[in-house]
Amino acid sequence: MDHADIHEPESDTPAPDAPPAGRAFLSDGVGLTRLEEVPWDSRRLRAVLAVALGDTRLAGAGAFAVVPGRHAGAYTARPLGALAPHAPVVLRVTHCAGRWIAVGPDGTGPREVFGDGRSQAWDGPVPVEALA
Repeated sequence: MDHADIHEPESDTPAPDAPPAGRAFLSDGVGLTRLEEVPWDSRRLRAVLAVALGDTRLAGAGAFAVVPGRHAGAYTARPLGALAPHAPVVLRVTHCAGRWIAVGPDGTGPREVFGDGRSQAWDGPVPVEALA
């Protein structure tokens, strides 16, 4: 590689069309697309997951969705059949082979969810039931 091809930034200020700080983006080679991020460390999200996993109406169905709540930063769990067709879904949580697997929007890796609302990265194959 020729050193003439390397360009150092002239200043520390971002370019006017730079993505906003604190947000993640993916590039498709043409433009940038927002990468949805699930706030796994949110106390509110963990609380909703714990309550939903203990609720036979939700967990008993084998799958439920976590959707944004009425207030900023809030979440609520709903049965999958009760969602409007284009409802914004934060997570789809599905019981597969004795484990609860949460799958978020594109760009969010699947996670195993536990009864207390904690989660950890899922390192195995994602069961097809979790993607349906």
